[in-house]
Amino acid sequence: MSGNDKSDPVPLAKEGQWQAFLDEDTTGLIYYFNVDTGVSMWEPPTTTFPKVRMTRREKKQMMNIRQDYRGEQKEKKEEKAKESKEKRDSFFGSLFGGDKEEEEEKVKKESKKVDAVSVADIAVSIADIEDPSTNVVAASDTKPKEERKAEKGAPSLSVPFFSAFAKPDSTKTDSTTSPSPTPEQIQVTTKPLKTIKIEVGSNVLPHPEKISWGGEDAIFTQGQTFGVFDGVSGAEKEDGLPLYSVTLAKEMKQSSGQKALELENLRKNLLSAAELADETATGASTAVVASLGEDGILKALNMGDSCLVVVRNGEVVAQTQDIVHYFDCPYQLAAESPDRPIDGTTLKTKVEPGDTIVMGSDGVFDNLTTDAICDIVKEGPSAKAIAATISLESRRIGDDPTAKTPYAKEAKRNRYEDYKDGLGGKVDDISCVVVRCS
Repeated sequence: MSGNDKSDPVPLAKEGQWQAFLDEDTTGLIYYFNVDTGVSMWEPPTTTFPKVRMTRREKKQMMNIRQDYRGEQKEKKEEKAKESKEKRDSFFGSLFGGDKEEEEEKVKKESKKVDAVSVADIAVSIADIEDPSTNVVAASDTKPKEERKAEKGAPSLSVPFFSAFAKPDSTKTDSTTSPSPTPEQIQVTTKPLKTIKIEVGSNVLPHPEKISWGGEDAIFTQGQTFGVFDGVSGAEKEDGLPLYSVTLAKEMKQSSGQKALELENLRKNLLSAAELADETATGASTAVVASLGEDGILKALNMGDSCLVVVRNGEVVAQTQDIVHYFDCPYQLAAESPDRPIDGTTLKTKVEPGDTIVMGSDGVFDNLTTDAICDIVKEGPSAKAIAATISLESRRIGDDPTAKTPYAKEAKRNRYEDYKDGLGGKVDDISCVVVRCS
């Protein structure tokens, strides 16, 4: 096909032999193609590659293609799950060598004989197992951000799990144990869940050069839900329009209500806020939003390189995983960005009375180690005081060219000239939300 053929796609941006195109046939994502070598890739080939610009109409077309693609992927996933279930049912049917309904009825009858306390314990054990769909970085993980990998857990269908449902062996006796109680002797007792109460504090420190107009970060707290939005400094801004980050915070606060939200609702609300910001706001923003139920289950969604940690007894016991295209280029929401909340990483974990949740923009976590944050949490008399101290310490370290910081370490690894010695803070907008649990 000739390069002048009208059917050829028009590149959205160019640099040397590299050109950017919209994948209109399948994913709706931007891809990069080298006309010399024929190599294509999803990420920008260089850090200097021009920013892709699209009209509102083209953006809408892009999002429609992505939506159709996701719908197709969802259908394939559901079909695959259906096939797996059919195979599993067939397998267990042949394993038990009998009628499936008859086997299920036998299991129900046997289950009634189980000690109620044992059943409760099993239920708690399952609830405490990490959701396989979540991405969690362990507190002991000391690898650089881009090297961290999500750890996934799943309940083990091992013999000990099923042993609670087995009939007692009447041929074995133990003089140290009492006979198993009959169903009539079992007393069902349930302990009420301890309600988690929260105390929330927050603080925002604009970049020193942006103090006059409040900087680019924004936060919100509403009932049991809270979030941090880090405005992307490199994104172009249009005069007269509200910032993307501020619009996200405003809309999330309005849609959250007083009760805790599930991950699905967090994602849905963030998408609605982003779609409004696409049409009415300017710039770009990362986002980390979370909701804490009275049952102590914390759900978080992270888009970009902001972070949330749960601190318990002076240590980080749970942490969100950041998501970046490459160093210093986080996933972000913007009218021009293909990134959407569905792409974000998630965290689901149980918190306890005495835990402290710290959520902050990269202005915090680029300058402070998690150990430093844990020390501040330990000494802080209140959520508000902790948030203020974290912000001020982040600013102090950010101004120190000799400080050993997480950002300087990563910048050195990525051969940034200004950080070739691996030292120095990063001056930035700083935003922080702290939630103390009791």
